[in-house]
Amino acid sequence: MSALGPVLACRWIPLHRAREYVLDHHRHLPKVQGGIIALGCFDGSRLCGVAILGRPTARLFDMGERM
Repeated sequence: MSALGPVLACRWIPLHRAREYVLDHHRHLPKVQGGIIALGCFDGSRLCGVAILGRPTARLFDMGERM
């Protein structure tokens, strides 16, 4: 911990680990569908947040571009 607060680091994590985090911490949300890659936010070795990235589910938002 620095004088400004905790030092957080982001790194790639397996998609299944990110989905487990969402299930454990956000039980009020429906099960995560899809996903291509995931990022984890770490406070030392503790996973404290995730971001799951994927393609849009609505056809109108999907521009058809590939990564």
